[in-house]
Amino acid sequence: MNERLKSAINTACEFIAFVMVLSITLLFWNLTTEFFETPKLAVLIFLTGLLTLLWAVKCLLSGKITFVQTPFNLPILLILIVFGLSTFFAPARSLAIFGSVPRVENGLLSFGAISLFFFMVVSNLRSTATFKYLLNTLFFVGTVLSVWTLLSYFKINLLPLNFTQLQSFTPTGSSFSTNAILILLLPLLFSSFSQHSTLEVMSGIVSKRYLTLVQKITASVVLALFTAVIILTGTQVVYIATSLVVVLSLISLSLPTIKKNSPFLALPALTGIILAVSIYIPIKDIPNPLTGFAQEFPREIQLPVAASWKVSVSAFRDFPVLGSGPGSYLNDFTIFKPAEINNTSFWNIRFDRAFNTYFETLATQGALGLLALLLLTIMAIPPAIKTLANSSGITTALAVSVIAFFILLSLHSATLVLWVVGFLLLAIFASSEKSLNREVNLGLGEGPRSLQGMRDELYIRFDILPIVVALVVLAAVAGAYLFTANFIAADFSHRKALDAISQNRGSNAYNFLLETVRSNPNIDLYRINFAQTNFALANAIASEKGPTEASPSGSLTDTDKQNIQTLLSQAISEGRAATVINPQAAANWEILASIYQQISGVAQNALNFSLDSYGRAIARDPLNPLLRLTTGGIYYSVKNYDMSIRFYSDVINLKPDFANGYYNLAIALRDKGNLAESLQAAEKTVSLLDPNTRDYEVAAKLLSDLKEKIPTEAQKSDNLVPAGQKEGALQGSELPKVLNLPKVENISTPEAVKK
Repeated sequence: MNERLKSAINTACEFIAFVMVLSITLLFWNLTTEFFETPKLAVLIFLTGLLTLLWAVKCLLSGKITFVQTPFNLPILLILIVFGLSTFFAPARSLAIFGSVPRVENGLLSFGAISLFFFMVVSNLRSTATFKYLLNTLFFVGTVLSVWTLLSYFKINLLPLNFTQLQSFTPTGSSFSTNAILILLLPLLFSSFSQHSTLEVMSGIVSKRYLTLVQKITASVVLALFTAVIILTGTQVVYIATSLVVVLSLISLSLPTIKKNSPFLALPALTGIILAVSIYIPIKDIPNPLTGFAQEFPREIQLPVAASWKVSVSAFRDFPVLGSGPGSYLNDFTIFKPAEINNTSFWNIRFDRAFNTYFETLATQGALGLLALLLLTIMAIPPAIKTLANSSGITTALAVSVIAFFILLSLHSATLVLWVVGFLLLAIFASSEKSLNREVNLGLGEGPRSLQGMRDELYIRFDILPIVVALVVLAAVAGAYLFTANFIAADFSHRKALDAISQNRGSNAYNFLLETVRSNPNIDLYRINFAQTNFALANAIASEKGPTEASPSGSLTDTDKQNIQTLLSQAISEGRAATVINPQAAANWEILASIYQQISGVAQNALNFSLDSYGRAIARDPLNPLLRLTTGGIYYSVKNYDMSIRFYSDVINLKPDFANGYYNLAIALRDKGNLAESLQAAEKTVSLLDPNTRDYEVAAKLLSDLKEKIPTEAQKSDNLVPAGQKEGALQGSELPKVLNLPKVENISTPEAVKK
């Protein structure tokens, strides 16, 4: 009975692993804030929990704790421990647990599930047939991903959903994740040309007589398909990784094997060459539609390696042991980004990923995290190289795939899909090599126990350890399920709120966000969105019933004033809550400052609070010109020209080619009376603008006025500083005061930027 039950459990584990491979690569939905990683994480946690429960049942049936020891167990366990310690000491603990929502792959929750998945695969799946089954499933997934990605690339849409209409759409959620899977599978495809190959993709479909030929033709076509996707949607780092993996894969094949299979290898080679030449070396006067698709395709912008290294080293300097906390790289970037970023085309982007996984680990998990990841790398690469030199066939291909996994980690920040597929291949590699795995049995020791009170005394053999472990596993899995269910439920509500906002249903959005915050009050994104929704509703009431030219007194009732007061109080409260949950996030302080700024007409001392919050935002993003531009605009709006000039000077010192900074500075200098300096700033503004734009016309008019030295009041009003203009209905001075904020004792004011 036990053997039959164990067999059924093994079959269930194989099926769960099969579903896992399909889900982690192909599953997406539009039910949560983020459509790709969140559903994948939910399924990962659920299925890994099932694998863990089945493992515990097997331990109960066998009366002992059984697991498989590999060289990778300790490093992965150490990484997980560092994740936990770094989370505990992180300034923003909820950020470290959940990740930087809506991104979820960089938190403790996700890496805990990924690590446990690895341990359960090596302990539950042992047969060669199972591994072959999983690898064939990966090939099926790779083929589906390739076809779907190519169709999206050429704007052929399979689904009517809006987010699937993008040219860059792919079921994994990112072009890099899709390319990473294809790169990991390349060595296995090359192994199909080896005479030692055991990867029978078409086994059972055709007769053995034609199996080898069909297998090689299939591998050639799929390899060409993979090549097309990589060439068309890849980036420079993807091309580098692909080149290295192809070289290693060819090295794993003998020269006679390569020559013998050259007709099959020619198809993917020609595909790559033709596509690369068509896209990157277009021929003049010959129409080429591929060039148009390539120019329209939105390729990922990756943080440059030098800038990423500076950010990571700076974060390591401040948090040397355990880093700034999982999921906090965005905060590290805003605080420590180098000044040269402002001279690039992506100067206004806040990167939440490092150049690669090692840099990100150094910043977010410190020296201990990096050492643990390097230990995993060191424990994996030498055995893979040894296998590459001494083995052949599928085992060699798996070794190359393992090396490819770490190449990808060194060239790009890992995604959830890359972690799971990479760990799966690592587990299969360890289980396939007898020298890399050893079964370990644990127990407290068995002994006879007698049962009295029966006609014949009965003796049983009993070990309590499996029962204790099973109970612990049951409690842990149940807790993880409840925790995840609560997180997903809150995210469901958040998605409903976002949909309601897009449909201009403010009341519904408010209710859904209220439900979201009550379900999970520890995500700063939820609190910020709730703050903005409260403000938007208050602003809508003021816009509809506030004073206008036609009705100077407006039609606000006492109830309206009370509603505005309640909504604005909640907006401020939620904005402050977000800064408490994640105090290092510059964006949270920026949004709170914006809310204060936009309620200056109805709240006493609101501008002081706005300046204080902008000061705190600048402290967390000191090289951001836009924050200083807005701060200068606030000072300009209250006619504090000295401070506005100081902040506008900061803007142009941070970004010398920023026309808007010079324009604002020119007007502030003009209104202070410094016409000569204002003229210089206006001339610089005009020199930086495109003559064919509306902005150029406005700047040219300002320059002309300054040259004529006629700074009339009318001209002043025509050239208000954009950053200081009033935008919201709650900024008007004619509105009644509904909030009486306390005075700010010390406004947080950043230091001036040196030239």
